[in-house]
Amino acid sequence: MKRLFVNILPVLAFAALLFVVVSGCQGETDRLAVRQAAIEQEVARKLETFRKIKEQNCRDEVLTAASLIADSLIIANARMQLDTTFKPPKPFKPEQPTLQTLIDSVPVKPLFKEKPQKDSTSRH
Repeated sequence: MKRLFVNILPVLAFAALLFVVVSGCQGETDRLAVRQAAIEQEVARKLETFRKIKEQNCRDEVLTAASLIADSLIIANARMQLDTTFKPPKPFKPEQPTLQTLIDSVPVKPLFKEKPQKDSTSRH
């Protein structure tokens, strides 16, 4: 077993070194293509995140505006449906009456025909 390990170790080291050299010698175009693909993938991820945030902000603004409109409509509807039957309307003010003067054709006569007698309270 020791002998097998001693024979395989140099082969494995050579294979690893060969892999490193081959990957290092990879063409410039392949590295640029991989790099460009990674950049495009990151840009796509950031755009999707931006779209989600923008959509959420727009949805929040629309819901806020809609709730304000709905609240004002509910208040206006409630004001229109107020029951005013228990509150009678104000009565109208009556007109000022006209003064009537009586036409008296009877001459004025004394109330008593006789002159009053002296009483205890008088001093004459």
